[in-house]
Amino acid sequence: MTMIDEGAYEATAEICNVEKHVWAGWRLDNLMEDKRWSYFTVYFSQGGEWTNIADSCIQADRIPDINIDGNGKESVEIECVKKEECPMGPQVTIHLPDKGLCSIFWDGDLKCRESTVDAISTYSTTLKKPVDERFSFVTCSTTDSFQTYVVDWGL
Repeated sequence: MTMIDEGAYEATAEICNVEKHVWAGWRLDNLMEDKRWSYFTVYFSQGGEWTNIADSCIQADRIPDINIDGNGKESVEIECVKKEECPMGPQVTIHLPDKGLCSIFWDGDLKCRESTVDAISTYSTTLKKPVDERFSFVTCSTTDSFQTYVVDWGL
């Protein structure tokens, strides 16, 4: 993995038998705090067809964009899309490296907004622009699958 800009990295991997896999991920140990962990994920598609996406809890093919343009905005919406029924249960958490943004199993103000259509659930939250940070890394975790978003605030 090579740093190409402040907070931006480039990684290269060769995946054998890619048609048999759903995603690959790089565990983010050094970025996360307070015993949080996550993977920076890459979901596989070939020729516009998503490889084995039906086997994944997170439905990456239904996510508008993992690169979110926050330039000039005070906040952005983060959406996590998953199957209603997943092998590891109903858990969904959307979080930054240092704090949770929302969850479907926490109480109070940190509850994700939720909508379900045809057994696909969308969970969302609003991320406010941080002070003096160019990038925000946001993860949606369902315990057994992950989706990582990069928000470029364009400072």
